[in-house]
Amino acid sequence: MFGSPSDRASGWDPFLEDPGSLWLLHWQLAGPGSLAFTWAWTFNCFREYEFSRQSLTDALLRVAEGRAPRPPSRETIGRDVDCLIHSYSRDAEGADEDALDCPLGELGLVRHSVDRRYAFVVGPKPDLPPAVFYYAALSYWHWRHAGSATLSTHDLAYAEGSPGQVFKLDIDSVLAYLDRIADATKSRLTFTDTPLVQQVARTSDVLPDPMTFLRRYYHGRRS
Repeated sequence: MFGSPSDRASGWDPFLEDPGSLWLLHWQLAGPGSLAFTWAWTFNCFREYEFSRQSLTDALLRVAEGRAPRPPSRETIGRDVDCLIHSYSRDAEGADEDALDCPLGELGLVRHSVDRRYAFVVGPKPDLPPAVFYYAALSYWHWRHAGSATLSTHDLAYAEGSPGQVFKLDIDSVLAYLDRIADATKSRLTFTDTPLVQQVARTSDVLPDPMTFLRRYYHGRRS
Protein backbone atom coordinates (compact mmCIF):
# COMPACT_ATOMS: atom_id res chain seq x y z
CA MET A 1 0.00 0.00 0.00
CA PHE A 2 2.74 2.43 0.98
CA GLY A 3 5.87 2.92 -1.03
CA SER A 4 7.61 4.70 -3.85
CA PRO A 5 6.38 4.46 -7.47
CA SER A 6 8.56 1.40 -8.01
CA ASP A 7 6.85 -0.32 -5.06
CA ARG A 8 3.28 0.40 -6.03
CA ALA A 9 2.74 -2.76 -8.07
CA SER A 10 2.95 -4.86 -4.90
CA GLY A 11 3.01 -2.25 -2.13
CA TRP A 12 4.94 -2.38 1.09
CA ASP A 13 1.96 -3.68 3.06
CA PRO A 14 -0.93 -4.33 0.66
CA PHE A 15 -3.05 -6.23 3.21
CA LEU A 16 -2.49 -3.90 6.19
CA GLU A 17 -0.84 -6.64 8.21
CA ASP A 18 1.65 -4.31 9.89
CA PRO A 19 0.42 -2.05 12.75
CA GLY A 20 2.65 0.70 11.41
CA SER A 21 0.50 0.92 8.29
CA LEU A 22 -2.61 1.70 10.34
CA TRP A 23 -0.73 4.49 12.11
CA LEU A 24 0.31 5.84 8.72
CA LEU A 25 -3.29 5.76 7.50
CA HIS A 26 -4.32 7.70 10.59
CA TRP A 27 -1.51 10.19 9.96
CA GLN A 28 -2.70 10.74 6.40
CA LEU A 29 -6.25 11.37 7.66
CA ALA A 30 -5.37 13.67 10.57
CA GLY A 31 -1.86 14.97 9.92
CA PRO A 32 -0.54 18.05 8.10
CA GLY A 33 -2.16 18.78 4.76
CA SER A 34 -5.13 16.48 5.30
CA LEU A 35 -8.28 17.40 3.41
CA ALA A 36 -10.40 15.48 5.94
CA PHE A 37 -11.33 18.55 7.97
CA THR A 38 -13.27 16.71 10.69
CA TRP A 39 -10.39 14.30 11.32
CA ALA A 40 -7.62 16.92 11.20
CA TRP A 41 -9.41 19.45 13.41
CA THR A 42 -10.62 16.88 15.94
CA PHE A 43 -7.22 15.32 16.55
CA ASN A 44 -5.24 18.56 16.42
CA CYS A 45 -7.40 21.44 17.66
CA PHE A 46 -10.18 19.99 19.77
CA ARG A 47 -8.95 20.40 23.33
CA GLU A 48 -11.68 18.55 25.22
CA TYR A 49 -10.28 15.31 26.60
CA GLU A 50 -13.78 13.89 27.01
CA PHE A 51 -16.61 14.72 24.63
CA SER A 52 -19.98 13.74 23.27
CA ARG A 53 -21.21 13.54 19.69
CA GLN A 54 -23.06 16.80 20.27
CA SER A 55 -20.17 18.72 21.81
CA LEU A 56 -17.83 17.69 19.00
CA THR A 57 -20.43 18.52 16.35
CA ASP A 58 -21.09 21.92 17.97
CA ALA A 59 -17.37 22.73 18.07
CA LEU A 60 -16.83 21.73 14.43
CA LEU A 61 -19.84 23.74 13.31
CA ARG A 62 -18.55 26.88 15.07
CA VAL A 63 -15.18 26.53 13.36
CA ALA A 64 -16.75 25.85 9.95
CA GLU A 65 -19.04 28.88 10.27
CA GLY A 66 -16.04 31.06 11.00
CA ARG A 67 -14.00 29.82 8.06
CA ALA A 68 -16.31 29.03 5.17
CA PRO A 69 -18.70 31.40 3.36
CA ARG A 70 -21.08 28.46 2.94
CA PRO A 71 -20.40 26.12 5.89
CA PRO A 72 -21.74 22.56 5.85
CA SER A 73 -24.97 21.83 7.66
CA ARG A 74 -25.17 20.38 11.16
CA GLU A 75 -26.44 17.13 9.63
CA THR A 76 -23.38 16.85 7.37
CA ILE A 77 -20.97 17.49 10.20
CA GLY A 78 -22.91 15.12 12.43
CA ARG A 79 -22.47 12.33 9.90
CA ASP A 80 -18.74 13.01 9.81
CA VAL A 81 -18.60 12.87 13.61
CA ASP A 82 -20.49 9.57 13.65
CA CYS A 83 -18.09 8.15 11.06
CA LEU A 84 -15.04 9.30 13.03
CA ILE A 85 -16.29 7.86 16.31
CA HIS A 86 -17.24 4.53 14.75
CA SER A 87 -13.86 4.39 12.99
CA TYR A 88 -11.84 4.66 16.20
CA SER A 89 -14.09 3.42 19.00
CA ARG A 90 -15.09 -0.21 18.68
CA ASP A 91 -17.60 0.11 21.49
CA ALA A 92 -19.25 3.24 20.09
CA GLU A 93 -22.85 3.57 21.14
CA GLY A 94 -25.22 2.65 18.34
CA ALA A 95 -22.63 0.60 16.46
CA ASP A 96 -24.01 -2.30 14.45
CA GLU A 97 -22.65 -5.49 15.99
CA ASP A 98 -22.87 -7.22 12.62
CA ALA A 99 -20.92 -4.50 10.81
CA LEU A 100 -17.26 -4.92 10.00
CA ASP A 101 -14.95 -3.10 12.40
CA CYS A 102 -12.84 -0.32 10.97
CA PRO A 103 -9.18 -1.34 11.33
CA LEU A 104 -8.39 2.08 12.82
CA GLY A 105 -10.17 0.89 15.95
CA GLU A 106 -7.09 -1.23 16.65
CA LEU A 107 -5.11 1.95 17.37
CA GLY A 108 -7.00 2.56 20.60
CA LEU A 109 -7.15 6.34 20.18
CA VAL A 110 -10.77 6.85 21.28
CA ARG A 111 -12.64 4.95 23.98
CA HIS A 112 -16.24 4.94 25.10
CA SER A 113 -16.65 6.73 28.42
CA VAL A 114 -19.96 7.11 30.28
CA ASP A 115 -23.29 8.76 29.55
CA ARG A 116 -22.86 8.61 25.77
CA ARG A 117 -19.48 10.27 25.95
CA TYR A 118 -16.07 9.41 24.52
CA ALA A 119 -12.50 10.18 25.48
CA PHE A 120 -9.16 10.39 23.73
CA VAL A 121 -6.61 7.88 24.96
CA VAL A 122 -3.48 9.96 25.59
CA GLY A 123 -0.24 8.23 26.48
CA PRO A 124 2.22 5.62 25.20
CA LYS A 125 1.36 3.77 22.01
CA PRO A 126 3.38 0.54 22.22
CA ASP A 127 2.58 -0.54 18.64
CA LEU A 128 3.55 2.83 17.09
CA PRO A 129 6.90 1.99 15.43
CA PRO A 130 9.73 4.48 15.98
CA ALA A 131 10.19 4.70 12.20
CA VAL A 132 6.60 5.92 11.79
CA PHE A 133 7.04 8.47 14.57
CA TYR A 134 10.23 9.79 12.91
CA TYR A 135 8.49 9.91 9.54
CA ALA A 136 5.69 11.93 11.10
CA ALA A 137 8.09 14.21 12.99
CA LEU A 138 10.08 15.01 9.84
CA SER A 139 6.90 15.49 7.82
CA TYR A 140 5.69 17.99 10.41
CA TRP A 141 9.10 19.73 10.42
CA HIS A 142 9.07 20.08 6.62
CA TRP A 143 5.47 21.33 6.75
CA ARG A 144 5.71 23.91 9.52
CA HIS A 145 9.42 24.76 10.12
CA ALA A 146 11.29 23.75 6.97
CA GLY A 147 13.76 26.64 7.21
CA SER A 148 14.59 26.13 10.87
CA ALA A 149 17.68 24.29 12.08
CA THR A 150 15.96 23.32 15.34
CA LEU A 151 12.56 22.14 16.47
CA SER A 152 11.35 22.29 20.06
CA THR A 153 10.07 19.28 21.90
CA HIS A 154 7.04 21.34 22.86
CA ASP A 155 6.10 21.78 19.19
CA LEU A 156 6.54 18.07 18.47
CA ALA A 157 4.29 17.20 21.39
CA TYR A 158 1.61 19.90 21.36
CA ALA A 159 1.50 21.91 18.14
CA GLU A 160 -1.17 21.50 15.49
CA GLY A 161 -0.08 18.86 13.00
CA SER A 162 2.55 17.39 15.33
CA PRO A 163 2.97 13.66 15.97
CA GLY A 164 2.21 14.25 19.65
CA GLN A 165 -1.22 15.61 18.83
CA VAL A 166 -2.12 13.36 15.91
CA PHE A 167 -1.01 10.18 17.72
CA LYS A 168 -2.24 11.40 21.14
CA LEU A 169 1.11 10.85 22.83
CA ASP A 170 2.04 12.27 26.21
CA ILE A 171 5.26 14.24 26.61
CA ASP A 172 7.15 11.30 28.13
CA SER A 173 6.33 9.15 25.11
CA VAL A 174 7.56 11.87 22.73
CA LEU A 175 10.79 12.19 24.72
CA ALA A 176 11.31 8.42 24.59
CA TYR A 177 11.20 8.46 20.79
CA LEU A 178 13.48 11.49 20.61
CA ASP A 179 16.07 9.84 22.85
CA ARG A 180 16.80 7.46 19.97
CA ILE A 181 16.61 9.88 17.06
CA ALA A 182 20.38 10.36 16.72
CA ASP A 183 20.92 6.63 16.14
CA ALA A 184 17.92 6.44 13.79
CA THR A 185 19.25 9.29 11.64
CA LYS A 186 22.96 8.47 11.88
CA SER A 187 23.40 11.74 13.83
CA ARG A 188 21.83 13.89 11.11
CA LEU A 189 19.41 14.87 13.86
CA THR A 190 20.39 15.26 17.51
CA PHE A 191 18.27 15.65 20.61
CA THR A 192 19.17 18.01 23.47
CA ASP A 193 17.39 17.41 26.75
CA THR A 194 18.46 19.78 29.53
CA PRO A 195 16.54 21.81 32.13
CA LEU A 196 16.90 24.85 29.84
CA VAL A 197 16.66 23.35 26.34
CA GLN A 198 14.63 20.50 24.89
CA GLN A 199 14.95 20.44 21.13
CA VAL A 200 15.91 18.46 18.05
CA ALA A 201 18.58 19.97 15.80
CA ARG A 202 19.72 19.08 12.31
CA THR A 203 23.45 18.77 11.75
CA SER A 204 23.34 19.02 7.95
CA ASP A 205 22.19 21.80 5.63
CA VAL A 206 18.96 20.03 4.73
CA LEU A 207 16.45 17.98 6.66
CA PRO A 208 16.42 14.23 6.07
CA ASP A 209 13.76 12.86 3.72
CA PRO A 210 10.87 11.50 5.86
CA MET A 211 10.37 8.60 3.44
CA THR A 212 13.82 7.28 4.38
CA PHE A 213 12.41 5.93 7.61
CA LEU A 214 9.53 4.13 5.92
CA ARG A 215 11.72 2.55 3.25
CA ARG A 216 14.10 1.25 5.90
CA TYR A 217 11.26 0.02 8.09
CA TYR A 218 9.30 -1.86 5.43
CA HIS A 219 12.34 -3.23 3.65
CA GLY A 220 13.62 -4.48 7.00
CA ARG A 221 10.30 -6.18 7.70
CA ARG A 222 10.47 -7.94 4.35
CA SER A 223 13.97 -9.33 4.88
